[in-house]
Amino acid sequence: MTLLVFCCTNQLEIFKKEEFSLSVTLRREEGAETIVRCFLEASIYGNCYPFAIAMHRGLGWQIIGLFREQKIIHAGVKSPEGKIWDGRGEISEFQFTEPFLAASNIPAITDITESDLFSRDDVSEYMIEDYLEKAQMIWPDLPWMGQTIRQQVTAFAEELEALSRKYKLWVCAPLLGMTPVLFRGQGDEKGYGISVTGDGVTYTINREL
Repeated sequence: MTLLVFCCTNQLEIFKKEEFSLSVTLRREEGAETIVRCFLEASIYGNCYPFAIAMHRGLGWQIIGLFREQKIIHAGVKSPEGKIWDGRGEISEFQFTEPFLAASNIPAITDITESDLFSRDDVSEYMIEDYLEKAQMIWPDLPWMGQTIRQQVTAFAEELEALSRKYKLWVCAPLLGMTPVLFRGQGDEKGYGISVTGDGVTYTINREL
């Protein structure tokens, strides 16, 4: 994960209340979300293995696959309630198999493991992490295990704000695109504002008055 510092603060904002507790407000940015959704959906055409492993590691859900002649032609995950997910999100059993149907051979959905996928392809750990971060951005309400990227970024901003208030020094970019600097605080700072960028996994952060 990369943190970028600019003036743009119109998505995820952190404000300091009078009692000095932090409140986080999320504002979804349609352009960034559309780009990330398209990236996830495209995984069904060649990158379903790293996507399925990412969802399995992030949620603990069972990996499932479609077999044809000992080949796993598609992979996804199944929730404890039996709901099927691939890069398109939650889908039906028919939707999971439909793009891969052949008139003479209808593939069956089978429980598989990470090892089954790694043994059939050179799956990149970088891609697994990338899919996990993007999935957490698009589907934040799924029962992710451990801290999500959003939660880590929020925690970082909260700790940075605590340091800024302690030393009265604030990170701020004077103008969009300029190198961030440390400003001496005047006591009128609301806190830090953070927003997700177009790739879905990097963020901007800036002081708010």
